[in-house]
Amino acid sequence: MWEQDPAIFLDNPGLLPLAVLARSDSPETLLEQVAERVDRIENTEQQQGIAACTGILAGLRFEKDLIRSILRADIMRGSVIYQEILQEGRQEGRKEKKKEKKRKQFYLLHAN
Repeated sequence: MWEQDPAIFLDNPGLLPLAVLARSDSPETLLEQVAERVDRIENTEQQQGIAACTGILAGLRFEKDLIRSILRADIMRGSVIYQEILQEGRQEGRKEKKKEKKRKQFYLLHAN
């Protein structure tokens, strides 16, 4: 990927997420170009999915603060990918909360 010309990916909305990994003398500028093209996608559902995929792949190359400053987080939040990751995180949090509650109950039972 890192040896490919980004133009190949910039001309096809479905390939935009891959563009952030392509060859570039200025990777940050490339990320900005991708973000601009994502913003131009008229179909909201498609835009959200592509933005989320772009953010995920950009994480292989860029710091999260830079990604957040360039890609619109509100678009990514609406994607099914983002929602799935969020749901998984919530489920993990609930599991941890249950474990902590059981630990406290065990401690209270055996502390006396």
